[in-house]
This record gives sequence, C-alpha cells and structure tokens, in this order.
Amino acid sequence: MTVRIRAPGDDGILGLVYSEDEVTEEDLTRQRRMLAEAMVREDCNRVLVDITRLKYLPSMAAMMDHNSAITLNSYLLNARFAVLCKSIDAEHQFLEDTGVNRGVQMKCFTERAEAVAWLKK
Repeated sequence: MTVRIRAPGDDGILGLVYSEDEVTEEDLTRQRRMLAEAMVREDCNRVLVDITRLKYLPSMAAMMDHNSAITLNSYLLNARFAVLCKSIDAEHQFLEDTGVNRGVQMKCFTERAEAVAWLKK
C-alpha cells in the first residue's frame, strides 16, 4: 500500500491519500502511526481520507480492528475523519458504522466539498 499524507492547507485539514494498491492489516497499522505523527507535527485533528483510488477495501475484520485501534491512540480518537469514496456501498457503510460505534468521529462522502464542510463544523 502506498499512502501519502498531505500537510494542511489554508483549510487546516490534513490529507491522507491511498493509492490503488491492496491494503493489509500491517499497512493500516503503519498508516495509523504515520497519521498520528503528522497530527502531532502539524497540530491538526481534521483529516480528509481519500480512498477513491482503492480497488478494494480491506476485509471487514481488518476494518473493525483498524477502527478499534484508532480508539487506543488519543490523537486519533480526538480527530475527525471524512472518508472520500467513489461510491458508498454496504462495505463503506460498514467502515463508517464500525468507527462510529467505537467512538470515532467519521463519516463517508462521495463529494469532496461536502466532506470538507463536515470537517469544518
């Protein structure tokens, strides 16, 4: 998996952009560490996660574990995540639901402007 973290622009939002590569549980662990470090470095807790290039989401078990692991890191738990998707199907809704049910502030969107507006609330 290739993931890039973009520093906040004028909008004060960190960007997390996934490539089309398959995402493993190890990738998600690395991504959480990288993101927490960037949040501390940039003093930013609003994150736009762009998964529009992903061909496949991780397994449901991996998504549940990922959202559970977010709650173990105070920087990530206090963040707000807008997930930008090509479309929102049952898998994307599952990703959102498992996060919200664990106390993660997250929501899936198909439009960048709506995602940014939600992050700025």
